Amino acid sequence: LARVRERLGVVADQRGAPTPARLIAQATACVLARWLALAPDQRRATAGHYHLVSAGECSWHEFAGEIFALALAAGLIERIPEVAAIATADYPTKARRPAYSVLDTRKIATTFGLQLPHWRQGLRDVIGELA
Repeated sequence: LARVRERLGVVADQRGAPTPARLIAQATACVLARWLALAPDQRRATAGHYHLVSAGECSWHEFAGEIFALALAAGLIERIPEVAAIATADYPTKARRPAYSVLDTRKIATTFGLQLPHWRQGLRDVIGELA
């Protein structure tokens, strides 16, 4: 869209933790390897649900701004369009999105010693792969 539009409206009142699929796959493989290395009774003790997202948080508007800045620096786009902050109510969609969808990753971090990178690092990695 940055190549064809002068202005983009991006939701600014929803916050999340953008997480690349590659990070999810790598972290899941790491957790699984650590879990398999545990004794059977320790495995049972670690049963349950875990959240896995990048560290940090941002709005969709902030995320879009960072995407465009990195894409420009990497030569993927020639210019950055105006990125206007809009409200969820101004973005028509059938799907209802929560205003705050950042997940708590303390359990996976303490149980499996996982330090998740900041979402900006994940975005830099993805833009680097695309460039």
